[in-house]
Amino acid sequence: MIRWLSFFWLLVALPAAAVAEPADRSRFIGRSAEVTRHFADLPDGQIHFRKAGKAGPHAPVVLLHQSPNSSQIYVEFMAELGRDRQVFAPDTPGFGESDLPAAVPEIADYARTIAKFLESQSLGQVDLLGYHTGAAIAIELARRYPERVRRVILVGIPAFTPEEAAAFEAQPWPTPFDGAGNAVAESWRSTQRWKGPRQSDSSMRRWFDQKIANGPTAWWGARAALRYPTIAALADVKAPILFIRPRDDLWDISLRVLPAIPHAQRLDMPHFGFAVFEAAPEEMADRVRRFFDGTFVP
Repeated sequence: MIRWLSFFWLLVALPAAAVAEPADRSRFIGRSAEVTRHFADLPDGQIHFRKAGKAGPHAPVVLLHQSPNSSQIYVEFMAELGRDRQVFAPDTPGFGESDLPAAVPEIADYARTIAKFLESQSLGQVDLLGYHTGAAIAIELARRYPERVRRVILVGIPAFTPEEAAAFEAQPWPTPFDGAGNAVAESWRSTQRWKGPRQSDSSMRRWFDQKIANGPTAWWGARAALRYPTIAALADVKAPILFIRPRDDLWDISLRVLPAIPHAQRLDMPHFGFAVFEAAPEEMADRVRRFFDGTFVP
């Protein structure tokens, strides 16, 4: 009887499943790049990462995610970009399935770990893309290891004032877990408030899952980004930069960096917000590919 009921509910769910995203997001019918998952053993612990595409004439691309989230945000985008080049997306230490750092990190600590990750994969010069916290890490990598970075794309650049950083550290985030589930409820409300245009419900659930999974250390990445001297660091970056600005919580804040990067190319995307890589993977892959190949026109 139980098996029959299970089968009945499966049939009832079929119409919805026909338009839902695939359960296995690492494989996409009709696309040439499969996204696979791996671990790298580093001195400070294991780094989980996703990979797509094959090595070829183009520089490999390294994607750095925002926090609290993981490389899962790039899966559809990687399947598109990986058609003609190799793409790597590591989980920042303490996020996704990467090991937690031994102490609360700064952006420089994240950058050093990512540099070791590049060495573990025998990657020479790479193209970098960083999103929010990932943008700060990409900036630090580019300024600290200029010989390793060819071109940089920064999507939503965190450029906070010391006062904004202090206000963040003073507020109780994330909400402590309790028996009533208030932390879970507040996390879901927050996820709903920041739902981006064309972001699917399944994407929202994944973002929510990532925030919950990070638990009491979910704030580490945001703290590091808030404390990072973004504008001063950007002035030291010699690699060509494309600044992409979706309409999310950094839409206005990102503009603070413009005096530090007068020669950077810029692309405003006001019709997109959070989850832009999931909402528009083909469009983003096209823009990213053209910038890395030197053919981008805003």
